Amino acid sequence: MAGSMYEPDVAEAFLTCSICEEDFKDPVGLPCLHSFCKECISRHIVESTKGQKLARGFNCPKCKRQVDAPDPQQAPQHWVESFPVNHFVKNLMENVRLRTENRECDPCCKRNDKTMAVKWCKECSEAYCEQCESFHKSLKYLQHHNLISMTDLQHQPIKDSANRPPCPDHDGTELSFFCEDHNHVVCSSCVTLDHRKCNNVMSCEEAADKQRLQAEAIIEKLRMQRDWANRISENRKHSLKTMEDSSFQLCQQIAGLRQQMNDLLKAKEYKLTEEIKKIKLQEKIHNDSDIESCDGIASTTDNALSLLQNALKHGSDTDVLLTIDKVKHETHVGENTLADITREMKDVFLNFVPDKQLQSMSNALKDIGRITLTYAPVHIAPPYNLEQEAKLNQIEEETVAYQSIPQSPSSTRRTPPLSLTLKMESPPTNVPKSPQTSAGNGIIHTRLSPIASARSLPQLILSPKSATPTKRLAPKQASLDFFFKARTIQDRENCCFTGAEFIGNDKIILVDQTHRKLKLFNKEYTWLGEKVLSAKPYDITVIGANDVAVSLSQEKKIQIYQVRENDCLVISNIQTGARCWGIAFASKKFAICCSLQPPCIKLMSQDGRELKVFSKDADDNDLFSFPDYIAMDKSAKNLYVTDKYKKSVIAVSTSGNKRWEFHDEHLLKTPKGIAVLGTRVYVAGCKSHNVLLMTTDGDVIGNVISDGISNPHKIALHSDGDHLMVTQYQSTLVDVEKNMVKIFTVY
Repeated sequence: MAGSMYEPDVAEAFLTCSICEEDFKDPVGLPCLHSFCKECISRHIVESTKGQKLARGFNCPKCKRQVDAPDPQQAPQHWVESFPVNHFVKNLMENVRLRTENRECDPCCKRNDKTMAVKWCKECSEAYCEQCESFHKSLKYLQHHNLISMTDLQHQPIKDSANRPPCPDHDGTELSFFCEDHNHVVCSSCVTLDHRKCNNVMSCEEAADKQRLQAEAIIEKLRMQRDWANRISENRKHSLKTMEDSSFQLCQQIAGLRQQMNDLLKAKEYKLTEEIKKIKLQEKIHNDSDIESCDGIASTTDNALSLLQNALKHGSDTDVLLTIDKVKHETHVGENTLADITREMKDVFLNFVPDKQLQSMSNALKDIGRITLTYAPVHIAPPYNLEQEAKLNQIEEETVAYQSIPQSPSSTRRTPPLSLTLKMESPPTNVPKSPQTSAGNGIIHTRLSPIASARSLPQLILSPKSATPTKRLAPKQASLDFFFKARTIQDRENCCFTGAEFIGNDKIILVDQTHRKLKLFNKEYTWLGEKVLSAKPYDITVIGANDVAVSLSQEKKIQIYQVRENDCLVISNIQTGARCWGIAFASKKFAICCSLQPPCIKLMSQDGRELKVFSKDADDNDLFSFPDYIAMDKSAKNLYVTDKYKKSVIAVSTSGNKRWEFHDEHLLKTPKGIAVLGTRVYVAGCKSHNVLLMTTDGDVIGNVISDGISNPHKIALHSDGDHLMVTQYQSTLVDVEKNMVKIFTVY
């Protein structure tokens, strides 16, 4: 159905799988009410539980909510069979197709005879041509079936032709009754066998009419809950920005003090700024968790809202009953989570107060101050009365007996975020140490949680070739040389730089996906000019002294440009035959990340000939799930790929052999941009906020950049091997960092 014209009031997104971004194929539903293609969610389950000895569950790809394993003793690849088919979405898609596409006769199709249908039978759920219609009418036991012309059907509301879901317990029956005593939708066999003693059994039509008014109230509540989640998320983002600004000012004050005390205070300044970074990181983790939870609830609420609205408008009475029950439960779960978050929210404030006696105490001073942590409660009121809602829910639960839906385990209660205050004073000579407060190195930790303590422990580096820890001498940290804002006055919003390259010694070119631009800067990082493209670009690679190649995913092609003084001129196009992402060039060959089935890397010549495709390993297993960025060594014999879904780095030779694969989220979380020079491989960890150095044999050396960057996205090495360019992007990143490009010196 991709690209077809849907009925105006059925949103295309509602019938699209968010994993493959195509129309649903065998849609199945999760407890959080999100639906996915059966094959897509099965692949996600397998990938997310890979490497776990005894997997207990997985996170929903959409809202990140934990979904418990249906049977932990079962292999993850079989879990998908336990999730229910979303009959409502499946039925809705079928009815949309009936109204938007020409339908062939079903019996004729079974005989490989393509004849256009003229009538539709709701009872049989089949379309018939004129000849098959006559045969259908001639059968005595089918004479009561109601046949409607395909033209009339296209003008009928969808719910008039929607079929009731089948009973999961009795074959050949539909869910057409509702037991009010048990709050269950049942079939006629269920009524006879299991509900014959119940006092309140009625048709679905009657029961749905009674609950439609309640559905309107739920819709309004869902809208308010979505707004509540968004307000909390925005508050947390603002808190992060405030903390970022405060920490910067605090570091500036400390640096100013160091200037006055010269060499004596340099070591003290370093110690304090490092402590600030650690505490800031802890607070960021807390706030990011709140933001992710709220964004997940907002997504679930949006989905529930859409689900209920579509069920009310297009679903059968049975669909309405089933949907209302599920949505009520999810609404209750969402509001409890949001209430827990708001109850424990704290804003963070950082202050720096210089010590008045600092000069006189400089000779005997052990530390220049201490950092104290304080709390500032934040309350974002819900848009409705939670206590009243809780009482109403309790009354309803006491008056209506029903079978509860299994819930996922509640999230562990977190320690409230901390605020920071740095007071400049002489450290006390005798401070009693207790479990609540400890003084050391000028830092006072108040109520430090076990989680925070665990985060500060050093991590061992694991070699991808061995399961045993390997101690390595950490590489020297790269130093930040320069950073510049690459958003220009012509840009309408924040940039997203998905590609970057050095061109010789005098230019930098950036790929701005948001504005569909190539941007040129000189060696002083001054903007020279830009080129607006026909589609959103993704990656870029240098192919000559003044020539570059850009991948255009939507148009399934690579575009070659000549870089001039202040703009770019199109030279040629190369069709890739698939959506293309990361791109690399060496020895007159392109290596391109492509979205096909299965996902692959294409090796193409400079004139556009397809030389080789890499998609399977020696055991015929898929090499990639979603190849994102790619680097190729100078000899064009080895490829190094970051995989978006596997969250790993994969090395493949151009002869087709898989050399190694590295996956360790403690060292490298969500790998993005990748670059290779000689025996060194640099990889950007978008969510671990680092650039990791590896060897071309897959050994981990360590971080070359771990400070001064947030959510690194694309990295590019200068030809001299001494300079590394880093772009940054994540939807939650503060605006100023999204538009910033940073240049580091590597050693």
